[in-house]
Amino acid sequence: MIKKKRITKSLSLFMAMALCVGNIAPVEIKAEPATEERNVMAGLEPTTNADEGVLNPLAATDGNKSGSNLDSNNTKIVAGEETGTEDNGYAQWQPVYLEYDLGENYNLQEISLYRNTYDNAVSTFKDVKVEIATDEEFTDSSVVYETADVEETTENKGQAQIIDLPEGTEGRYLRVWGKGHYIQNTNSDWKGYSNGVLFNEIEAIATVPVTEPEPEPNPDPDPENPGTGEELVDANIMLGLQPTTNSTHKIVVGGPTVPQVLIQNPSSATDGIKAGSNDDSNNTKIIAGMESGGEDNGYAGWDHVYLQYDFGKVRDVKQIDLYRNTYDTAVSDFKNVKVELSDTEDFANSTVVFAESDYKETTDNKGQAQSIVLDAPVKAQYIRIWGKGTLYSEYK
Repeated sequence: MIKKKRITKSLSLFMAMALCVGNIAPVEIKAEPATEERNVMAGLEPTTNADEGVLNPLAATDGNKSGSNLDSNNTKIVAGEETGTEDNGYAQWQPVYLEYDLGENYNLQEISLYRNTYDNAVSTFKDVKVEIATDEEFTDSSVVYETADVEETTENKGQAQIIDLPEGTEGRYLRVWGKGHYIQNTNSDWKGYSNGVLFNEIEAIATVPVTEPEPEPNPDPDPENPGTGEELVDANIMLGLQPTTNSTHKIVVGGPTVPQVLIQNPSSATDGIKAGSNDDSNNTKIIAGMESGGEDNGYAGWDHVYLQYDFGKVRDVKQIDLYRNTYDTAVSDFKNVKVELSDTEDFANSTVVFAESDYKETTDNKGQAQSIVLDAPVKAQYIRIWGKGTLYSEYK
């Protein structure tokens, strides 16, 4: 057998778990729990029927409504090919949609659509339609905005198109349709069609149970009198968290050959599922640099990159488990791994809990966690997990 080695730029962390000491207080069961209205779109990635896929898939659900005049701040699909003719090909374009899975059925109240803008132009957004369904095939679709053009003016530019929903609107899936937009300059006579369907932010407001604040732990339960304090338990505090990164290298997703996102599948590492680590779609992924071929595939010029998570408050962290990507017929050396904790977002008070070194996968430990057990709990609100790609061996 010939053993071949190859370096890949990917840093794929399948599941990052931080365990901390926390308080579990008695929960009062209420017959009619309090509710609140909340945006249930945050952090979601869309699918589409557009041939070229989705550009900047997280831009419309990142909570940032600024910079709508920059394509990079908008989630974008295209309705067809621009031809440069009188209508730029518009007559041949097809309506396209962004589809979102909210994860469960919600009692929806309102949809807000924030679109792209131009500094010196206004747009008419063509063939807009919005529909909601409880099934992914939209067999029970409820059209909440019938197909029509939406006209932007200098007065409402950058403001949301708000769609108030009928009482009792239930749905898990949302489709937002369009067929490009018609641009009219405000400082000249130029007019023309653009094939882009772009959204700076999309919000779906639903009625959900009120999220009760987590009780603060009792720092001094009385060991001499059991039951006078609250019991401390170990719990995974990473579930559902979304990362940020220092990587500047974008990843191609959805079909186009243009790099699109800095973090691929940002929810995968904290969804609680440890299966399927040999499938990129199940891993949260960033890249350390561009692959160039050759002996080291460009490794010497790659960056040391990290995923950073915010626990939401200072915690007593006891253990960190890292579940990584795997290959069916290979084992990997995960390069330049480092893990650090901090109580400040800028890591000025960083505690390195795993000093920079390579982590070696073997056939015996493949798919198992790299467990970092701390000698004593470290108080931290933030974690950074570093790497510089992988060196993997294939057997043929």
